[in-house]
Amino acid sequence: MSRTRVNATRRRLPVAQRRDEIVAAAQRLFGTRPDGDVTVDAIAAAAGASRALVYRYFGGKRALYLHALLAAVDDLARVIEPPPGPPLSRLRFAVSGYLDFAERHAHGYVALLRGATQNAEVAEIVGRTRELIAELALEGLELDRSRPRPRLLLVGWVAAAEAMTLHWLEHRGLSRDELAELLIENLLAILPLPDQG
Repeated sequence: MSRTRVNATRRRLPVAQRRDEIVAAAQRLFGTRPDGDVTVDAIAAAAGASRALVYRYFGGKRALYLHALLAAVDDLARVIEPPPGPPLSRLRFAVSGYLDFAERHAHGYVALLRGATQNAEVAEIVGRTRELIAELALEGLELDRSRPRPRLLLVGWVAAAEAMTLHWLEHRGLSRDELAELLIENLLAILPLPDQG
């Protein structure tokens, strides 16, 4: 394909919009392939941008990968934040949103959790995600934030939920609804809610 035809497929966009499109393309590719199989050229092509622009905005594949992970954490926070309601209803909403997110981004989810054992930057993002989910749960379940025990139990439950979800994505021994109920049962066993209405 000639340079003229390649350039004809690219659109001039405001910087913020172009960056968002590059991040979205990176998330799609990292979410469906091992990160070693994703190239800057592939990300640029998927975003309708030039390779040089990807480097200009993000400095390289590694920085873009980490940026895409952080953007995914923001997306996860949005989908698990429940509407007002009784604590148990809020918990069901959040668990359902979490499983939807994990299933929709299955490869990226698996890669993120496996990568956390091999990379300090990825491990930090996973740790921040656990803290974020625990904080949302403390608020949604109307638990006392001043006490360390509920927070610690929630962080531990999030780590267990990650492991169970990872196993489920790879083996599918239970239905999605069965897994959701199991996660909720496990949380209620270690941290009964003040109002389970």
